[in-house]
Amino acid sequence: MGISQDSDGSLWFATLEGVTQYNPNRVSPRVRIVSVQSHKTSTQMGSPETITDITTDALVTIKYSSIDFKTAKGKRQYQVRIKEIDSDWREPTRSDRFSISFDKPGIYTFEVIAVDRDLNYSAPASLTLTVVLPWYQNGWILYPSGGAIVILLLLCGILAHRYYHQRQQVLAYQREAVSELADAREMQMGLIPQTAPEVPGFEIAGVCSSARTVSGDFFDYVPLSNGTLAVVLADVTGKGMKGAMNAVLSSGVLYSEAKIEVSPSQMLQALNQNLYPRFQRYTNCAMAILTIDPTDKTFRYANAGIPYPIIKHREDDVEELPIDGTPLGAFRFSEYQETPPIDLKPGDAIILFSDGIAEASQRHNPDRFYMETDRLVDLIKGMDETVSAEAVIEAIINDVHDFSGDVQQNDDMTIVVIKAL
Repeated sequence: MGISQDSDGSLWFATLEGVTQYNPNRVSPRVRIVSVQSHKTSTQMGSPETITDITTDALVTIKYSSIDFKTAKGKRQYQVRIKEIDSDWREPTRSDRFSISFDKPGIYTFEVIAVDRDLNYSAPASLTLTVVLPWYQNGWILYPSGGAIVILLLLCGILAHRYYHQRQQVLAYQREAVSELADAREMQMGLIPQTAPEVPGFEIAGVCSSARTVSGDFFDYVPLSNGTLAVVLADVTGKGMKGAMNAVLSSGVLYSEAKIEVSPSQMLQALNQNLYPRFQRYTNCAMAILTIDPTDKTFRYANAGIPYPIIKHREDDVEELPIDGTPLGAFRFSEYQETPPIDLKPGDAIILFSDGIAEASQRHNPDRFYMETDRLVDLIKGMDETVSAEAVIEAIINDVHDFSGDVQQNDDMTIVVIKAL
């Protein structure tokens, strides 16, 4: 068997069965670029052209196809090259696409040729690619952006320093406020007697249950020159150090006037005249004074803005003492009424309390106050005459807490109970 080629290029094969002629295809295939795709854009190619704005961080995929009527599609081969990178054509491949990432910006020429089954090579199809740096590496943007970033970092540093400095100031103010509240609390507690005086025929107890913020509540027992005892309950406007200072001022003036006056109403009159020029605007002091005469077991009472006290008789009869008056320091010329001597029989008790009790809010209805209900009257009415003064106070405080539940206590709750034995 032999093979020979004649002058027109035909191949002759000698076989046992005879001679076979094969005429190779002399028509070269054609190739065209179909599309160019990157991770940002996709361009369908109608004819060779230049693709611009390919960035160095992009993966570029070029798809191509040959026009060949004799070579099956799966057997068509291609060779490609990047003229500025490759010194020769790359190895033949049957893949109809080529992917590349460029390391440097520049203008690159991509070429592809098709090879048919008879090893006929097409004319190359070419495409010019303009590769640029991504925007964040562009000097025209990078340098101004870098400068802006530096300025931004400097501003952030300045703001952070200012924030730190202001934060330290706030913490210092908070520490100062906590210290001031502690001092105010100590001043307020210093006005409250630790023990009740022993008065023949009477049992006396008092308590001031402080709110979270320092208020101006206080109570006191002041011996008078005529042998009676003045039981005082006061509520000064203002919170914190201001409230504490006003309470100290009111207490000091009280002791000064108690050396002169023995009548509850006259004491309130003198206190008002003394406190009015000393209080700041919108500052006042609600105060009730009850004087006890142990010789005949009577008391007198005058009021300047404290809720009406409640008297419990041993027969379970309960009544309010409706004596009222304007708070001290509210008006320059205020007059105050005073009850005549009122007898207290054994088992009788009188309960004085501040508006922290009267205005305690209800748990599920914050607009409803404790004294708008009959709870206090019913509670006192149901108490046995043998109950001690301290037990009466404890029962009232517990009932108010039960009424308010988890509602925050915003005002001091002050109670004084005087019980005749």
